[in-house]
Amino acid sequence: MSRSISSILSIEELRAVPSDAIERPLSSRPRGQPAAELYGFRLWGYAMNALRSLVVCVVAGLAACGSAPANEPLTGAEPTTTGPVQAGEVSAFHFRSGDLVIGEFDPHTIGSDLFNPCAEISDEEFAAAGFVGKIDLGYDSTMQRASCFFETDNPDIHVGFLSTAADRAASSQQARFIEGIDPGDIPHVYFYEPPAGGGVCFAVVDTVRGAFGASATSYFPDEDVTSLCEQASRALQALYSL
Repeated sequence: MSRSISSILSIEELRAVPSDAIERPLSSRPRGQPAAELYGFRLWGYAMNALRSLVVCVVAGLAACGSAPANEPLTGAEPTTTGPVQAGEVSAFHFRSGDLVIGEFDPHTIGSDLFNPCAEISDEEFAAAGFVGKIDLGYDSTMQRASCFFETDNPDIHVGFLSTAADRAASSQQARFIEGIDPGDIPHVYFYEPPAGGGVCFAVVDTVRGAFGASATSYFPDEDVTSLCEQASRALQALYSL
C-alpha cells in the first residue's frame, strides 16, 4: 500500500521534530541498522533538495544558472553512455496509463503536462518491478517536480523515482555527470550527482513529458557514487522492462 507523506508529516513538521533520530547526522547511524520511516523521509528530502537548484534554473530561466568559472568546470565530460536504439525506432516506457516516450521537451512550457511517476505508475506496476511500500512526496507545481521513494533490501539505501522540468542541458550546468554506467536497454540515459556529492546519484532520461529518472540515496555521504548510479540505473531499467 502506498503512503503519502502529507498524511503522516508535512515537510515543515518533519523538520521541526526534535527527535534524536531526525536531528543527529545521518552518517552517525551504524551501517546496516534498520531505518526508521522518519529517517527515510529525511533521506529522500535530501535527494530532492539536491535537485532544487536544477529546477530553479528552469523556473527562473536557464540564464540564471550562470556557468562554471574558467578552469573550474562544475560538470564532468558530457556523458556518452547510451543504450541500444535502432534507426526510426520509438523508445518508450510502457505503463497502463499510457506510453512515456523518450525524446525532447521544452522545460519552459512543459507545465502541467509533466509526467508524475507516483500517480501515473500503479502500485501493481511498481510491485511487478520490485518496488513496494511507496512513500509519495506528491507533485510540487511551483518547483515542477514529482517524486516518491521506496526502501530497499539494504537499510542504508533508498531508491526513488522522480520527474522534473530540468532537462539534460539544465542539469549539465549544475551537476556532475558520471560516466561508465551501464544503462541497459534504455537509450539516452545520463547519470549525475549534486555538485558537492553527498551520497546520491540520479539516472535520468529526457522524455516528451519531462525528465524522468530514478535515484539511489545513501545515509552515508561517502558512499561510492558509482555503486549508487548502478543501483539507480537498475531501478530505471526495471520500469523500462515492464
